[in-house]
Formats: sequence, structure tokens, C-alpha cells
Amino acid sequence: MGDYHIYGHRRMGGGGGWDSCYCFILMTMAMLLLPGLIVGDFGTAGGGGGEGLGGGSHHFSENSLVALAEKLGSRLHHITKLASGYDEILKGFSSLNVKVNEIDPVEELKNIGSKLTQMVKTKVVAVERLVDFAEESARSHKWLPHINISYYNAKEPDGGNQQSGFERIDFHKDPRFHNDAVNFQASTVHVPTNIYSRSVSVLNGVAWSGKLDQLFRYNFKEDASLLKSQYFCSTDGFQRLYPGVKWQFSRDPEKPDMYDCRMSNWFIRASSSPKDMVILLDISGSMTGLRRDTARKTVIEIMSTLNEDDFFNVITFKNNATFLDPCLNESLVQASEMHRKRFTQLLLNQVTQDFANYTVALPLAFELLAQNYTNRTSNCNKAIMIVTDNAPLAFEDICQLYNADRHVRVFGYIVGREVTEYDGMTELACNNRGFVSHIKTMADVRDYVEEYYQVMGRPMAHFGNHTNTWTPAYWHPRNVIGMVVTAAQPVFNRSADAGSKGSLIGVAGIDIPTEDFVRLMTPHKWGVGSYVFGVNHNGHVIFHPHWKLTVTDEHPVPIQNEVDLSELEMEVDTPLVYSPPHELRNKMIDQLSGSHRMTILRLIEGQTRVYEKEYQYYITGVAGSPFSVGVAIPVGLELPPPTKPKVTHGTRRPRQADAQVFHSTDWGIHPNWFYCNATAAKFPNVTVFLEDLLVKSGLPADALDLSCDKELLESLLFDAKATQSVGDYWFADKKEHSDLYSLHGITMCFASTRAGLTRWEESDGSGLTRNVRSANGASYSADMAYSDDYINASAPISSNMPIATKHYFEIHSQAVDEAWYERTVNAGPDVTISVVLPSTAAEPTNITTEMFMASLAVFAGQAVPVPVAVAGIFMRTSALMDLIRQISQETCKDPKTCISCHSPVVTCYLLDENGYVVVDTQFAENAGKFFGVIQSEVMETLLDWRIYKKYELIDMQGMCPSVRPQKKAHPHPIPTGAGSYLRSFIHTIFAALKLLFDSLLRFVVLVSGFAFAAEEYYNYEGKEVNGTFEEKMLPPPYKCDAEYTLFHSVWKDRKLVAEVGCRFNCTKNVGVFKVPTTNLLLVALDSPRSCLCNDARVTTEPSEAHYDEEEVCAKYSAFPYRRKPTDCFSYYKEEDYSECGRPWSPSSAPTSGVDALHRLSALTIVLPYFFTILLKASV
Repeated sequence: MGDYHIYGHRRMGGGGGWDSCYCFILMTMAMLLLPGLIVGDFGTAGGGGGEGLGGGSHHFSENSLVALAEKLGSRLHHITKLASGYDEILKGFSSLNVKVNEIDPVEELKNIGSKLTQMVKTKVVAVERLVDFAEESARSHKWLPHINISYYNAKEPDGGNQQSGFERIDFHKDPRFHNDAVNFQASTVHVPTNIYSRSVSVLNGVAWSGKLDQLFRYNFKEDASLLKSQYFCSTDGFQRLYPGVKWQFSRDPEKPDMYDCRMSNWFIRASSSPKDMVILLDISGSMTGLRRDTARKTVIEIMSTLNEDDFFNVITFKNNATFLDPCLNESLVQASEMHRKRFTQLLLNQVTQDFANYTVALPLAFELLAQNYTNRTSNCNKAIMIVTDNAPLAFEDICQLYNADRHVRVFGYIVGREVTEYDGMTELACNNRGFVSHIKTMADVRDYVEEYYQVMGRPMAHFGNHTNTWTPAYWHPRNVIGMVVTAAQPVFNRSADAGSKGSLIGVAGIDIPTEDFVRLMTPHKWGVGSYVFGVNHNGHVIFHPHWKLTVTDEHPVPIQNEVDLSELEMEVDTPLVYSPPHELRNKMIDQLSGSHRMTILRLIEGQTRVYEKEYQYYITGVAGSPFSVGVAIPVGLELPPPTKPKVTHGTRRPRQADAQVFHSTDWGIHPNWFYCNATAAKFPNVTVFLEDLLVKSGLPADALDLSCDKELLESLLFDAKATQSVGDYWFADKKEHSDLYSLHGITMCFASTRAGLTRWEESDGSGLTRNVRSANGASYSADMAYSDDYINASAPISSNMPIATKHYFEIHSQAVDEAWYERTVNAGPDVTISVVLPSTAAEPTNITTEMFMASLAVFAGQAVPVPVAVAGIFMRTSALMDLIRQISQETCKDPKTCISCHSPVVTCYLLDENGYVVVDTQFAENAGKFFGVIQSEVMETLLDWRIYKKYELIDMQGMCPSVRPQKKAHPHPIPTGAGSYLRSFIHTIFAALKLLFDSLLRFVVLVSGFAFAAEEYYNYEGKEVNGTFEEKMLPPPYKCDAEYTLFHSVWKDRKLVAEVGCRFNCTKNVGVFKVPTTNLLLVALDSPRSCLCNDARVTTEPSEAHYDEEEVCAKYSAFPYRRKPTDCFSYYKEEDYSECGRPWSPSSAPTSGVDALHRLSALTIVLPYFFTILLKASV
């Protein structure tokens, strides 16, 4: 293409102003003071042969830079191919006659769907057995009012002291449970902190539920390979866990164990049908202080019991009634995590005043529930939750008008210890099949809130329907299990005493790790860039490689619990709006089988790189569940339309000698693929199991089939044999290889294959040093390595797992699922240069930003070659800089007049396809940075020239950094004067009294064995010490929508040279040159010091997305397509709802020692709080 100049392309400074004069003076002084530099850069000496640009001016030499780019590309390709052993690897695969097979995705998905359906059915049948046996055991149990038994307490597995009433139980580590300590002979019992573990109700429940152990063992025997967790949760609060485990919790009183199975998603879902709910919050003048705070917490706790199948809204009322969120007037909203968080934030801004007008609030709530939108309702249970300090009347006239059939239940929550009469609210709740509760303190909130869904479950109990419910995917409380979905069913009281009241006594459930879904979907089959995923009936993913995790309390957990498929599969040119139309998502929600094609924005390497890619999706539903699964296959090298996907296949039966084929180099295998069921042989990881398997001769075929994926294991052995000789090649004694390593700073060679095998050897700078480590001797477990690209949310990570290890390939061991593997294959025959980005995960110690990777894809096969491996090397960036300078000098015809990358007045950059700097010839420390941060205005120009394309993105799983809190002034200044000394004396007295009652609180807990939950237990936050925050502790990042920009280049031209006007009132010559046979661009800039060109913001760093009022309303009012659950049990005409509340009287006396202890514990909570207030007042 022809050369051209662009003058004033960027805005110059305003003419005639002070800034222009100031800049002119500075430039004039620079020309007078630095004549040598100016002559060197803009001199008039003639330059023939087209070496210069701009007439007689000596800017950089275009022809030299063109030749530099061509030679650099050729040499990088040659060095990578020679040093990596590319030809040796290709010869290895060819000599073994690798075959290319076609996969029929439709048929494969059909088979996968059948297997998943059978797996789901097995779990449901196991739950049904537990439910039937539990109901019969409870029915036949004779209640003992003075029961005294011992049991296995999950929190006290050593049995505690002699008075504890607990038995000792032993545990043994088992690899089937990721080396967690378990007991297969008995279950253990978890009791929440706020429940007395020796209460009569708990002991009776523990007694009859102990019979479930025989069913637990039977289910485990029937499905030992997959069944990880079975349990029963009682309405009394205890949970029986199988296999028996030790419950991990902190004994720090500031961080108590707050797990309560009754508040879990699976318990609430199973105990009642979906709900439509309106919460009425009283914000009248009487709701101030502690009442207001308790009421707010009650509303938050009610919302926390809702799930994605429920719909709700919050109305605040005083003399009038208004919707809490003005964006969501007059409609119910899905009780998603996003909406619950939104309402929680809005609750903080309420001002209490005026009087409570129920005649306005109640009709509005009834009218809202009477609306019947197609999708904005569950069309099942309907309830009004009133949070107030009293209701003067039962408002029977309003209820008769709007709720004559009593289909809408009314629940009342009276807040305030000093409230002694609430007859009006009691009558209102009881007349409308509801329940009334008196919440005296913050500690009561959770206990009383949880009762409403048991009342709502009465119709289900009457009909005797054991609807099987499924949860979304969530991180299991026992971290070693990882991401799971739960199948759960209610357990009803079948005794004669239940009568027409309908009674739920608990929920039985079984967890299914999402990795079990992934295992059956054979992710290794589909090829480079492919991945498997699953969604539920709400369009939320249950597993997906881009579902991101974060680490909380040393454990990985999802950043967002509800991630929509449309947020992860982003179609190109889709506007950045919440919940855009998404055809693939809708098909999967409806559990359709078939295929779908679309072009998406493919995000890789921790969302630091992006490119457009067309994908073919194959989907199918899982019968008997709300789930659908799919596989995404890129259209391109492995899927030339309209043929079927092609993958290589080579088989090799294991034999004793094969153990040695791995040991020619260091090696590792894909950590998330299921080569063998290593747990069957009780090995710590698959690598050790594989090594043991190979050294044994005469292994029966049926044993192999039982414990391993035959096809995958044989493909792994085939790849190991095909690449065995590359280790000897890397250590060849040829002089050219030794010179190659030292001259070009090669630090490591590697090869990674399509069966998940990665080999590598390191160099000391003068050549590779043979120091082979076996899998047994390696200091890591290949089964526990996780890349920063494929964040497999389904793979469990133990609490003591090393997140970062000492070697690059101990972290990036996922072969075809690694970003560099995918980019290399996409590049075809070109070499791919990859830099270590500072913004990605923690860097391995042996690879830094001073190094880069160069890799080539190895293609094999006869008619249609397909990728079988990637071969590559790691080089030092300094060696590449020396190579650039050397070639630059070689390509200059006249070193005196030729200005190129070796010249001090020219800065050259090597940029990859996403705009990251591989080499900066002036500042080596810029390697790995984004070019726009260094030369923002030049980057803008590259965008205008369409060399790079910009993609504006929003990450709904963002984590935004918190700002360090400002240090507060000390709350207790040095006293001066008599009054100050008096205040100091009073402060000291109250501090002593507070300390006394704090000690009394601890004493009660110690001697009684009764652990109760105070307010801070339920709402634990970082605490202030003496009015100041600990300066060493930064607040943790918080969840947010993060907006960011990424870039990608598909520029095919050879060169482009032009002049760019910068905002600093100067011009800069810019040359962009394609580096052939690589993914690199050579960018040359003159005037590096005399013309700054960085007065813009072009970055890839994410920042919190801020929305205007219209965008906020659009986000929260959007309603994506979903499919409703089919079963609904909301009304039973003969229901006995006489048990509808707990009226409290000041004259009522405790009925037992436990009740007395409750009162004493409440006293020890309130009094320290009282003295704390006085303490602050005294200051």
C-alpha cells in the first residue's frame, strides 16, 4: 500500500492561548539547547534510496523497518521450530500412524443426555428411599420427655468432656472425598450454634434419625463412585451427615459457626412450593432506634429465604404506602441475588415518621398479588409479610374484600421487646392462614423468620406430595466437595397426631458435584477451544469454564451465585444491556435438543484477551431435572463446515515398559480430565495412580475398564510414546543447539498434546540440563493445578491446596484448555508469542515478565491435518531486544543516516494481537503492559486506522477494590479540666460494668454448654478497635459490575506509516509493520523525548460500572425468559391453621431450665449493649 501522512489527526492545543504560547516557548528553548538531538532526529542531510520520509528530513528508515520485521519473523519462526523439537514431535506422531476420526456431536449429545438422565434418576431414587424410611422411623418413634442419649457430634468428634453426652468417632482420609477425613460406618450430627445440642427435641430427633445410617450405607453401596453427601435436616435444626465428617469451624468467638441447614436453599425449596410475596415494612414514627434496625434485619432475613423461583416486592408504609424501589412499581420481581442485594441497599435509606396507615398498605399488597403476569409471578403460594411494632385491628373488612377465600396468607412480625400486646396482628394473621411472631431482639430474627415456610408447606404435607426439588449450583459448605446441585424432598409427619394440621419434620437431600456432570460429558473429546456447560430452567449456569471463583477465608467460592448464560456467551455486536435476547439460552431453558450457531466474543486468559469466533453449539435436556447441557465447538480448523468435528485418535494399550516413556522429561497431565478413577486404588492423585498402573504387568482388561477412561488413557499413552524422543532431542549434543540456547536466552522447552500431556525441560542458559522428576518425586499434584483461563468451578480445591507453585507448568498444565494452546492453534503455521501479563494470576517463580513464550502448533493427519500438539520455548526478553538491534543494524544500508530500532531517537515496540507489549527497546520494564498505557494517543490512532478493534465489555462477575478507610481521630482525647476528669471516671465505671457482663456472658456459655447467637453473630462485620480501623487490613474487594475494554488485531496489511498530531502541540511519525509468520506488530515511533503523546486514557483495566437512573431502572426491571416449576401446592381447604402464633405475656414464667437459660442469655446480650450506649454517652 502507498505511504501517506495524516496531519493534525489528534487535536492540537488551542491557538492563541497561554497554553499554546507556553508550549511554543518550551519547544523553542529545546531547539536552541539540544541542536545535536534535533539534527539527529530532523536533520536535513540527504538520504537517498527512499530510506527517509518527509523530503530531506531523517525520520526513521521505512525500508529498514520493513526488512527488520521480515527477518525478525523468519528468525523467530526458525528458532522456535528448531529449539522446541517441532520436527521431532511431528515425526513421532507420524511414525505411530495417528488417525483422524470424525465425531457426530448430535449422536454424542444424545448418548450423554441418556447417561445424565440415568445419573439423575439414581440420585432421585436414593432420596426417595431416605424419605420413606425417615417418615416411618419418625412415626414409630415414641417421644421421650426425659431422654438422655449420646451421639456423634460433628463439632466434637473426640467426644468432648464426660458431661457433654457425645461419643468419640474416628475418621480416615479417603481419596474418593479428596482426602477428606470421613467415616463410612456412621453419620455425624451438626447442631447450629444457637440451638442447645442436648435439648429434648434435638435428642428425640437424633434418636429416631439414627436409623437412617443403614439407608445411607445402602445408597453409598449402590452408587459409591459418585455419591458424595447424603443428609437429613430436621425442623428442629440439627442435620445428620453421611458419611460422618468432622465439621470444620472456627472457635474464635468473633467468628462463630453460623451454618443452619434450615436456612439452606435446598431446605427452603423442598419445604414449600414457590412463592409470591409482598413485604410490608412499617416506617412510621414509632419504628425508631432498635425497632427500626430489627425491622430492617427482619426484612433482609425474609428476603434471604427467597430463591430464583420466588417473586416478591417490598412496600414501605406510614401515612402513605410506596414501593421501596421506584424502578419496580406495581409489579413483582424475581427473587434473584441481584434484586435481593438491591433491596438490601435501599433499606438503609429509610426515614421513619408519621403514623402507620394499614388501610392504604394492605389493599396495595393484595392488589399486587392479584395481578397475574405471564412470567412475573410463580402463580403458586401468595403471602403478605407485615413487619411492624403492632397492628391496631384485624382489618377484617379489607381482608373480606380482597382475600375472602384466604388464598393469601398473612404473616406478622412484631418487633420490640417492650411490646406486650398485639392482639390485632394476631387476629389478622390467624384469620388469614398465617402466623404471628414477636421478635424481641436481633438474636430472635432468624429463628422466627424461618417458620413461615413451614406454614406454607402445610398443603404439600396434606397432599402427601414428595416433590423432588433441585437447587442451582452452589459451593458446598464442606469445601472439599466443591460446586454441587442438590436433589431434596420433604419429610412429613405421618403420625396420628399430625391430623389436619399438616406437619413437616425435615428435608432429606443428596448432593451431586457438578464435576460429575462434566465427567459424563467427556470434555477431552471435543478439541481445542471447545468446552462443556450446563444451565437450569432460569437460564443460570450450573457449570461453565467462565464462571469465576474468588478466595474467601482461604476457600474458593463463586463471585456470583447466579450467573446467566447470556453473560458468558456474548454474541458479537450485542448492545450492552441487561438480559439481551438470547436464542441459545431460551432453547436450553426449554430443554430442546439440537444445535445453534453464533459468533461470540471469546474471552480467554482471565478475561485479558478477546477475539471474535464462530461457534457451533450442541445441546440436550436432562430428563427428570430442570437442567440442560451443551458443548461449544469452534467453527474453523477443527470444524470445516459443513463436515463433522475432526479429532486425532491414537491408541496404545498400557504395558510395563510404558512407565519409562514419561520419564524422558518432566511431565504432567490435565488436572481436570478424568483419566482414571484414582480413588478406587487409594492413590493421592491420578498421576501417581497412572505411574503405579503402568509399572504393573499383566493388568486385566476389565480392571482397566473399571477404573479408567479407556479411550482417554490409551490416547495419553499414545502421545507419551509419540513425544518420548523429544527429550533426547532437547539434550542433543550438537553445537548448534548449545549455541542456540545461550545466544537467544532460551530458558525452557516444552510440548503439550491433545490428550492432556505436557512435557518440559529447563535450561541453565548455556543448554538444557537433564534433571528428570518422576510423578512420585514431583513436589506437586497434577490433579490440583488450575489455570487462570479455564476456571473450572466444578473442581474442588481443598483449603490447604497451594494456589501458586514453583513452576509454570505446575499451574498451566491444562494443555488444550490453556489460552496459549488455543491461540497457537488458531494461528495455524505461524509462531505465537505470549507474554506474562502482570494483571493475571500470581506469577510462577521460574517465569517472569522478563521472559516470553514462543510456540508452534503441530498438525498431523493425511487428508485433513488436525492439531495434535503445541511445541514451544521460553526466551528472555533481553535476548529478543538484542536480536532486534542486531537485525536493525544489518538492514540499514548506511548506518550513519539510517534510523531504525537500534537508534536512540526511535522507540520500537513489539505488540501482540491484543496490544500487549512484548518488547520496548527503550524501557525493558514495559514488557507485559498494555500499549495504550504507555502510548495512549498512538493507540487511539491505531484504532482509528483499524489496526486494532476495540471491544467495550461489562463483567457481571466483577470484583472492585475497596478504598482504605481513613483513620479516625482518637475517640478519647486527653482529659483537661474537672469536668473532663469526671467524664473519664464515669467512662471507667461503665467500662468495668460492661466487662463484667461480657464475662458473665462467656461464663453462661461455658458452664451450660448452650451456645446462643447474639446480634453480631448474625451480622458479623469487621469491627473497629478504639474507634480506629486496623491500618494493616484493607477492606476486601466487593462484588460489582465492572466495565473494561479489550482489543484485538486481525490486520493483514504489510505496513502503514503516517504522521500523528499529539495533544502536546507536536507531531510524531508512527510506523506499523506486520511481522510475518508471527502474531506480532512492529511499531516504531520517533521523537521519544521531544514529543510526549500520552494525553489520553486507553487501558484494559476494569473499573466499576456506573449507571444513570434510566440505566439502573432498565437493569433491575428487565425480565429474562424462564420456565416455571410445574408442581404447586398452595391451598388445602381442610387445613387446620389454629396454630398461628406465639403470644407473649410478661407474667408468663419459664417452663423449663432451657427456657430460663434463654432468658438469662438474652439478658447477657442486652445489658452489655446497654452499657455500651452509656459508655459512649459518657464520652
